[in-house]
Amino acid sequence: MLKGWLRRRRVAKMRRRAQRRAARGDHEGAVLRYRRALRLAPEDPITHIHLACALVETGQASAARITARRAVELADGEPAVHLFAGRVFYDLGDYGAARQVLEKAARLSPANDLIRAYRILTYWTSGNPSAWRRLAAQDLPDSTPFLVRWLAQLETVVRSRQEPQSVPTRPAPSFRPDRRRTVSFRPFSGASRPCA
Repeated sequence: MLKGWLRRRRVAKMRRRAQRRAARGDHEGAVLRYRRALRLAPEDPITHIHLACALVETGQASAARITARRAVELADGEPAVHLFAGRVFYDLGDYGAARQVLEKAARLSPANDLIRAYRILTYWTSGNPSAWRRLAAQDLPDSTPFLVRWLAQLETVVRSRQEPQSVPTRPAPSFRPDRRRTVSFRPFSGASRPCA
């Protein structure tokens, strides 16, 4: 019993170090540390989902997909793991998988506004043009990663209305706190503004 407790504590410490690496923008270093933690606790869904998020940031799409699916398998009753897996699938452009995982997250935690918002965003991005109407402005969650994705989808819609052809479905831009994003507001002001 003591060995198990010490192992869990060590894995948690390794995961925190990996999270600090990711927060500084060292996603490759984070991937290495998450993988080390998984060698000690291969059944830990939290470490799996954090690894999947870091893999998305490093451009390793297939590994991120596999790791997110494994996290969902291991954390059958954890809505937070399902939410983050939905984000991983969304960022990879796999909207069907994102919807499926987010639906399960909503069943596990029906009052979670962030899960609800990501579900609506996923439906909107995957081709349901009226889905955004289900989320009122005052109901937008206070989540920078969500709002970056929401604004990117809004910009895609605005651009598609200005251009004769529609913009093809593409993976959503990932949120990287180490970089300043530029979100174009051309239809409104004629200039691009940095978005912190």
